[in-house]
Amino acid sequence: MSKYEIISMNGTVMRFAENVDGIMRCIEEVKDFSERFFISWQLPFAISAEVTRCSGQLESIIVRTSNDEVEVARKTVDQGGPFGAQCQPIGDRVPVKVLIIDFRPIDDELTDRGTLWVSPRENRAFFIIDIKAVQQEGAVAEIVAEAETVLQQKLLSLFETDI
Repeated sequence: MSKYEIISMNGTVMRFAENVDGIMRCIEEVKDFSERFFISWQLPFAISAEVTRCSGQLESIIVRTSNDEVEVARKTVDQGGPFGAQCQPIGDRVPVKVLIIDFRPIDDELTDRGTLWVSPRENRAFFIIDIKAVQQEGAVAEIVAEAETVLQQKLLSLFETDI
């Protein structure tokens, strides 16, 4: 099984790659179809997540694995935390559709706002890369390494025993 999937912006899996060189080759092969692509990979273990809200208190995200559960502050406009979450806006306890992790500057031209998304339902991490990254030597490797490092630091390290 390939580690990475290269996915078009309409959601079609276009290619599979084992490593960064493979990602670059795949993007070169399909660059005429789009200027941006999702790069996606499987998490090393399954997670689930939900947002908890209580009037007058800080929002939090509860992330679970089969062995453990942690609660962290939800990053919002009004409060800091390791990552944000997209979920249904109504309710005190709602499932997370996607965790939102900043891994590059928001004005980064080679990714979509420097954002890494993690889908608990699909058990996958992904980011959007611009075709310009392939044209800059070393940029794809740097971006993938940053995404994987930040994912490890902000989310996966919460569950070291599960890796």
